[in-house]
Amino acid sequence: MGTINEPLKAKKQKKLLMERTEETLIAQLSFELAIDIIRYVDVLELGNKTLLAAQLFKTGTSICRHIRTAQKGESEQEYVEGMNAAMSSVEETDYYLLLCQKSFSYPDPTNLIDKTIRIKKLLAKIISTVKIR
Repeated sequence: MGTINEPLKAKKQKKLLMERTEETLIAQLSFELAIDIIRYVDVLELGNKTLLAAQLFKTGTSICRHIRTAQKGESEQEYVEGMNAAMSSVEETDYYLLLCQKSFSYPDPTNLIDKTIRIKKLLAKIISTVKIR
């Protein structure tokens, strides 16, 4: 016969599974964004837009690096700090992409902006979930 704690235990296990799924998704999305940023930067460099290309390369590829570092953190504090660093990088990347979007001589980065928005939403959810615990 089961105990009263079994439903609570099942609920916690389900929550942990959802958190792991979100961690895997955020790692995948941020890696895909990094690859797309590299391709976009290549196009910018072909058009001699090297200053903004360098900034985008740095911030756009650091998102995934921060997430991977956070996921390997030894404490919850390290995890949250890494995810916050990733959020800062995605905000900065989004800013540079918006500059490109509003500048008529730059290739359209709308698909990249859409990806940064999705990553920001997921990061915000992850960070708030960890802070609630």
